[in-house]
Amino acid sequence: MSSTTTTPKTASAPKAPRASKASKNAAAAAVAEVPVPAPAPVVSEPVVVPEPVAASTEAESGLSLSEEFNQVVTQLTSVRTLLAGLTSQVRQLQRRSEKELRTAQKSGKKVRKTTGNRNPSGFVKPTPISDALAAFLKKPAGTQMARTEVTREINQYIRAHNLQDPQNGRKINPDKDLRKLLNVEKNGELTYFNLQRYMSPHFIKTAAATTASASQ
Repeated sequence: MSSTTTTPKTASAPKAPRASKASKNAAAAAVAEVPVPAPAPVVSEPVVVPEPVAASTEAESGLSLSEEFNQVVTQLTSVRTLLAGLTSQVRQLQRRSEKELRTAQKSGKKVRKTTGNRNPSGFVKPTPISDALAAFLKKPAGTQMARTEVTREINQYIRAHNLQDPQNGRKINPDKDLRKLLNVEKNGELTYFNLQRYMSPHFIKTAAATTASASQ
């Protein structure tokens, strides 16, 4: 007959009593109500960078402030002296230029006055013209005219009678009266270049002009 071994039961530790739901809620409320202090803001102080210590002016220049001041005053005095000298030179130059200008103006007036008193000569000098030319120009016999005046009136006659060649502007196609006056050959060509040559016989040389030409 088998024997039954009975294992002795181990006594378990007494369980802690369960906290009620009301106790848990109260504890949670107590934890929630405790204010948590906010962290203090971190204030960062500005970093002050030390400025480099400038060397003193006296140490750099080797002169004291009084000596530097005297040096600047000396320079200003030199500049003032220079400006005074330049001002004097400018005034002298101004007086000289004004004097030379007055002299030049006086000389110019003398030249113009002398030129104005000169008697006209050459083509602008009035000369007795032939009776044939005077009649052609409808002037009284014995009229004196300068070559420039005669040339101008003959050119007006050429334009008024359309005697300028339309194909060759330098050529003149004289009509019967102009050909007779200038004594243009039958096959001769009259142009503005040789017009003075054909006009020359109609300008009468005076005795004074003839004597002057002979003396030259």
